[in-house]
Amino acid sequence: MKWIPFAISFVLTLCISAEESVGALTGLELPNDDKIVYRIAQKGDNQKGVVVKLGIGHVFVAVKEPEHMTIGIMETFAPYNVELAPENKAIIEFVKSKIPWWKKGQSKMIACIYNVFINENYRQQGVGSKLVKAALKDIKAKWSKMRAAFLLVKKDNAPAIALYKKLKFKDLNAKDLVEEDYALYAYYY
Repeated sequence: MKWIPFAISFVLTLCISAEESVGALTGLELPNDDKIVYRIAQKGDNQKGVVVKLGIGHVFVAVKEPEHMTIGIMETFAPYNVELAPENKAIIEFVKSKIPWWKKGQSKMIACIYNVFINENYRQQGVGSKLVKAALKDIKAKWSKMRAAFLLVKKDNAPAIALYKKLKFKDLNAKDLVEEDYALYAYYY
């Protein structure tokens, strides 16, 4: 069975409140951002830019201050567990099998990135890069044994693929595991 994006049956099983997981990202400002903050989503973030739903997985946002307007979002499940998603066992095991050999004896904890979206008015300005970098850093800070984060991307989404490659995600060439118009990418810590 091939994995279909966004058809994650265990979404409600992992209802982790974003309010409880405000961690290393809270208030993080990266240089030259003209009042853009990268952090865990919070109640009160203005949703005029991008809709944010708290309580499902871990939601990271790029927020334009002082109006709290959400201009980017990255949603993840971390850690992503085969017991909670048995229908995705082949994908999970494939991603784990690609963990570098020098880390094989260590934990094989992974995360699933299931949505990255930047408001069209803020694309091609580095917001996506900074959001993904900050979120990956926060995931690793919360789970020191995290070894990888994976995602699916449409093969015709050239800007997204360029972003992931720039951030050192690797195309896992998993044609037999995903739908033909998608590619599986993973970031290894």
